[in-house]
Amino acid sequence: MEPIITEGAIVVLDRHYNSLAPYRAHQRTLYAVRCGAVLVLRYVEFDDGRLILRPLSLTFPIQLLVLGTRETPADYIVGVVCLVVSEL
Repeated sequence: MEPIITEGAIVVLDRHYNSLAPYRAHQRTLYAVRCGAVLVLRYVEFDDGRLILRPLSLTFPIQLLVLGTRETPADYIVGVVCLVVSEL
């Protein structure tokens, strides 16, 4: 997710917010999403039973997570990124 999140940065998550409704008006929402055994930070959209995970840079590929019949996006969204600290 360069250049927003640099190596060694500290990311603070709001784990109580796992909705796809916008977190802040007029600003894209960055989510922490469970993707297998890994946590990824991506912009998320939901369409046709799939979560579309979009990175900041268009040079990186889009990931698709197909939801099961009884799963919702909230089953994969861990929280929303509310603070990124790059330097202490």
